[in-house]
Amino acid sequence: MTTTNKPKTKKSTIVESQSTLLIKSNDKQSKVLSKDEIKFNQLVSKLESLEKKLISTEQLLDAKLAYYVKNITPIENKINEDNFEFIKSLNDCRLQKGSFTKGERAKIKDILMEELYHYVSIKGKDNIDDFTKNLYKELHGVSIDVHAEESFEQSKKDLEDEFARNGFDINLDDLKSDMTEEEMFNKFNEMRESLHEKFSNQNKKAKPKSKKQLEKEKKEKEIEEVKNRSIGTIYKQLAKILHPDLEPDEDLKIEKQEYMKQLNVAYKNKDIHTLLKLEMLWINKVENSKGNLSEDKLKIYIEVLKEQVKQLENNEQEILFHPRYQVLHDVVNFPTQIKSVKMDDIKKKYELELIQLEKSIANLKSTKFVTEVKKIIKLREEEDLYSNLFDIFS
Repeated sequence: MTTTNKPKTKKSTIVESQSTLLIKSNDKQSKVLSKDEIKFNQLVSKLESLEKKLISTEQLLDAKLAYYVKNITPIENKINEDNFEFIKSLNDCRLQKGSFTKGERAKIKDILMEELYHYVSIKGKDNIDDFTKNLYKELHGVSIDVHAEESFEQSKKDLEDEFARNGFDINLDDLKSDMTEEEMFNKFNEMRESLHEKFSNQNKKAKPKSKKQLEKEKKEKEIEEVKNRSIGTIYKQLAKILHPDLEPDEDLKIEKQEYMKQLNVAYKNKDIHTLLKLEMLWINKVENSKGNLSEDKLKIYIEVLKEQVKQLENNEQEILFHPRYQVLHDVVNFPTQIKSVKMDDIKKKYELELIQLEKSIANLKSTKFVTEVKKIIKLREEEDLYSNLFDIFS
């Protein structure tokens, strides 16, 4: 009689190595992992790599921000103080009769309006003196408060019009001029999510779903339901083991309090990666619990890990645009450049600007003021031309 040797069922175990949480084969005869096990390992490795990258990016940006505050902000403050002196000196030159043509005086006025607006924006409209307020009203024709509100409302209208031209009806009434940068950032994030939802709904209405799409959605819904049940099961299992009130040993009780905090945060955020680590750390200590993964459970973990990878990729981009790093945004053309910007070069640039500004002020107060004013007009025209070209190509 011929004996048929049944193939042994291969079991896989999640193991926590020094650097990552990976699946290793328990089958001594074969070290080959299944496609899903390989995919799981790839996602875990990518997730942990992204976590490290996010931390590294945040540390890099914080270091640049600290450098800016310590080494560049004092120079910037001095430039702002000197800008006030520059405005007063240039205005005195404007009032010199017979020194400039009508066209030159008009250009001087434009420069003063621009410099005043910039100065007030940095200083804050509540922190300026009467001279600045009066000069602002004289040149702009309205008070600073009125002009600021008008400018803000016009910017909102321009943004609404831009969206309308692209087929989106958006209402910006919730945006207020007295909002902080953080509040503005959060509000724009809400609007972005709302627009994304509207766009998705429009696409859904525009095209009837195919049988394949309906089947895909059904499968995704089933995975989501099983995924949530799986996360809940892990949480309940770990909560029983990690609950500090059930631990008589005082040292372990303190340790479990810390792990319980991590568990609650991970469950709230649906952080399957952290849950898996905690599961391996504690459940594997229980007899007959070897961390074996069924195929269904593995597929669920893969779907959740994919979502977390996508979220971390978004987070790495979003942090570059965070208002916390606004001062760094101001020294580059695009926020994505702040990781590579060299702060020493920025410092040298500000130092040179301060030297040139102080030299210009000295010339405006001397007998060379006519030559200096004409030089300022020419430089401003060149800057405006460059700015217009940059906007076109952008």
